[in-house]
Amino acid sequence: MWYINPDLDPGEEGPPYPFSVPDLTALFADSYEIVDDYVPDVAFAGREARERVRVLRRLAG
Repeated sequence: MWYINPDLDPGEEGPPYPFSVPDLTALFADSYEIVDDYVPDVAFAGREARERVRVLRRLAG
């Protein structure tokens, strides 16, 4: 589960800390493949469409 919101609300510093989808993809690109990736229908109040579930599989190597 990742908190995807590169633009924090005014006064917000984290945690959770924001992370963009391209940064998330790049972080795991060398060692993992994406098995599933979606924005959940149910989220914490105020975080609707700001959370992301990503299932990764480690590549053999």
